[in-house]
Amino acid sequence: MCWPLSCGGSTDSGVDSGDSDDDSEEETPSLSINNVSIQEGYTDSKAAIFTIELNPVASKVVTVKYKTMNDSAKREVDYTATNGTITFPIGVKSKTVSISVLGDKIEEGEEIFDVILYDSNNAELNDDTGVVTITDAELCNSTNWCEGTY
Repeated sequence: MCWPLSCGGSTDSGVDSGDSDDDSEEETPSLSINNVSIQEGYTDSKAAIFTIELNPVASKVVTVKYKTMNDSAKREVDYTATNGTITFPIGVKSKTVSISVLGDKIEEGEEIFDVILYDSNNAELNDDTGVVTITDAELCNSTNWCEGTY
C-alpha cells in the first residue's frame, strides 16, 4: 500500500498558501532621478549632470522619456531645453543625463528648473522630478578679480 508522500504523490491541493520560500516572482524595478545644484558661469555653459537610478536592476530592457521644464529659470536664457529617451539594457543600474546651464553676468539670485521622467516601460516611476538649482557666478569687481570677465 502507498501513502501519498511515500509513492511520489502530493498532498498539495494546488492552492498557494503564501508561506512558500519561492522567490521566483520578480520585484518591479523603479526609476528615480536626483537633484542637482550648480553655479553658473559668466560666459560659457556648464553641465548639470543628473543620475537616473533603476532599483533593482531589471531583467528586461527599461526605457523612460525625459524633458526639461521651466520654473524660475527659463529655457534658452538660463539652460538649454532638451528631451529624449533613456534606455537601460538588462543589468544596468544607472544612467546620466547632461543639461547645459547657460552662463551670464546678471545677478539674478537662485533659479530653478526641472527634469521630468515620464512614459516608462518595464519600470515604475518612483521619483520622477529632478530639480536643478542654479546659483549666480561669483561676483567680479575691483576687489574680487575674475579672469576674462572685463
